[in-house]
Amino acid sequence: PRKRPKIRSLTSTGVIRQLKAKEMGITCLVDHFGEDGPESYIEGSVVYINRDHPVYKEATKTRLSFVMHLARLLTQEIALLSHPDNPHLAYQRQSKLMRDAFEP
Repeated sequence: PRKRPKIRSLTSTGVIRQLKAKEMGITCLVDHFGEDGPESYIEGSVVYINRDHPVYKEATKTRLSFVMHLARLLTQEIALLSHPDNPHLAYQRQSKLMRDAFEP
């Protein structure tokens, strides 16, 4: 049987998951921020993901699209955190993170 990830509730509507990306510890919080709220954003080492966003809702329809969507948002925020002044480098970093995340 597949082992479920350890998650815990942070707020009455949010769930939180600790992630390790090499030496970087990232916390992912999925919560309601409204349909017009940002798709995701980062504060410190916490990545906030908006479960009300239309793209999130569409991605939850299949497991594969949901996993890819979460990976895209997490790698996007990590990449922007590491290269905030250079979007080209941030996109290169995101591409490498995505490739590494799905490497067998």
